Amino acid sequence: MLRAVVSVAGEAGRGLGAAGGLQRLGAALWRPRAALCSGGAALGAVAHCRRASVLQAGLATTRGLATTAARADAPLLRAAVCLERYPRITPEKSQLQLDVEAMQAQVQADAAALMPQEVATDKADAEKAAEEARRAEADRDGFGSMSFEQEGGEDGPLVAPRTTWADKANDTTSLDRKLDRTLFLVVRRAAADPWGLPTATHELGEVGLRLTAERALSAACDLEQMQPYFLSNTPSAVQNGSLDGQDAQTYFFRALLVKGNVHLVLPYQEHAWLTLEELEGKVSEDDFGTLRSFAD
Repeated sequence: MLRAVVSVAGEAGRGLGAAGGLQRLGAALWRPRAALCSGGAALGAVAHCRRASVLQAGLATTRGLATTAARADAPLLRAAVCLERYPRITPEKSQLQLDVEAMQAQVQADAAALMPQEVATDKADAEKAAEEARRAEADRDGFGSMSFEQEGGEDGPLVAPRTTWADKANDTTSLDRKLDRTLFLVVRRAAADPWGLPTATHELGEVGLRLTAERALSAACDLEQMQPYFLSNTPSAVQNGSLDGQDAQTYFFRALLVKGNVHLVLPYQEHAWLTLEELEGKVSEDDFGTLRSFAD
């Protein structure tokens, strides 16, 4: 810088003019300062990048720790399958329905009462009406047995009793019991184990709990021997509980048995088709309360 000052001073002394000399002197003095400012800005940018990198690394570490902690505290996700067999015959009429029908019949009889001059009735019509009433009473017994009995003579209808051999034998493994009720499948691995629905824990790689529910059913039943139909991809209910000391959430999926029958897969050894009332006392209180919330 001193050399530049001397050079400029010499030029000023040789007659270049005071103004030009001063201008060149100022430019010479500014160049080192500009260089120093540029170097300072570059160092500042580097320091800022380093601080940003350290900050981002710290945030990533914090997020990783938070994610790990959330996964450790997350409850187990489980899927249970409520496999149902729908009624095969119409249910029996309730006492209220029978009373309403009797009242309506009485109202119609009063409205259709004949005048004294119309009382003359045909004996054949009376017998025919009595026969129709008897057949209507027999029809209330419904159908449902695999064996049919002839009633009413050769021309009478085929009427079957509502009680089947499975009801008489109390065979809870048969689908021919309780034909007018909805039945629910429960399984267990051994006689000492509690009854429950087919259930499985969600595994990594399963997209959605619907796949977990299908795996739970296939782990208990041979799907080649039966055709289930899941009513929805979303669960019908969720139950909060615990499993082996860890919080767990069980999601219940409803499925309908379209055809076939249950053939268990080891280690499951027993199964039963039970009505909603029969499930009480068989499954846990929590499971029964959840089933009662959405099952009819």
